[in-house]
Amino acid sequence: MSDTSQILDRRLADICRLCVSSKADHCQTRGANMKRITIRLPDQQLDMIDYMVAQGEFPSASEAIRTAVRELIDERGEKLLRRSEMIAALS
Repeated sequence: MSDTSQILDRRLADICRLCVSSKADHCQTRGANMKRITIRLPDQQLDMIDYMVAQGEFPSASEAIRTAVRELIDERGEKLLRRSEMIAALS
C-alpha cells in the first residue's frame, strides 16, 4: 500500500469512524457504536431492498443500507479528499 493510500485510509477513517471501506480491517458493524437515523425512500427502492433481503443478498434491510452508505463513502469520499489535497497543494 502506498503512502498516499495509507494517508487517505487514515483520513477517511477519521471522517467516518464507523465504516469507511468494505475492504478495511476496521470496518466492522457488529458491536460498533451505531446511531439510529430515519430516512425516507420511494416504495420502489424499499421493494428492491426487501427483495434483496428475501433472496439472501443481505441479512436485513439495515445491512443493505449500511453497505450502500459504505460504497458511497468509498466512491465519493476518496474523490473529495483528493480534491481537497490538490487544492491545498496549490495554495
